[in-house]
Amino acid sequence: MRTCFSFILSMLMISVVSPLFGAPFSFDDHFTDPALFGWQKVTQNVQSSQETVSGSMLTVSSITQTPGTPAGGYARVSFSHYIGYNVTDLHVRWNIAWTQQNSSYVQDMYITVGALKIAFGVGDVFTNNQPYLLYKINDSWFTGGYVSYNGSGYADITYNDATNNLTITWNGSQTLYSGSYSAVNTDLDYITMTFQKQIVSGANFGTLSTDRIFIEGNGTPLISEQPVPEPCSLLLVICSCIPLFLRKRLL
Repeated sequence: MRTCFSFILSMLMISVVSPLFGAPFSFDDHFTDPALFGWQKVTQNVQSSQETVSGSMLTVSSITQTPGTPAGGYARVSFSHYIGYNVTDLHVRWNIAWTQQNSSYVQDMYITVGALKIAFGVGDVFTNNQPYLLYKINDSWFTGGYVSYNGSGYADITYNDATNNLTITWNGSQTLYSGSYSAVNTDLDYITMTFQKQIVSGANFGTLSTDRIFIEGNGTPLISEQPVPEPCSLLLVICSCIPLFLRKRLL
């Protein structure tokens, strides 16, 4: 009997406690699903927009603002996907492309990494000018070098909670930031992509595209995602012990 109860207790401890010690996780989307399964769309000050998925590419275009939106405001289209981990280390890669006719209007795209308050983007969010690289640490935006009106590339964001080291690079060679970063909150609940235009004179808007977002790391599931043994699973464990108990009684 003691052996049986010990076995049950061991199984319960493994099923409940083991996820608390951390595990690798990954997420990889090449945007081949036209329905954008798993992505939640939210708009702000948007009257209309066009999103197309073709050839493993999500493209946002033709954003028009709601009438009456004040000048200087933004018309935004955002897509969020639930990840659900508290991370101990993290790697994010985002492949993007854009087209912009000239400097007569402002358009931007950026990605926000959960509650870590880390973001990367490209656009001319501050001034009506040529696009440039952007990154945010906590609540402050910083700028990298200028990029062309039509371009593409990829950004890498790596963060190690144990060493407090954060690195943001562009195209694998240009380092935008490398240094210490102490995250107040390391929850990676959602990853969010935002495509936007600033309300300025002129109604032009080009295209903002992405063909891949890849996330990997180590961490523990957030509380709402902690696996709990199902009643059926517990019943199977108990039933598996019955023959052991009966055999012991017969002996």
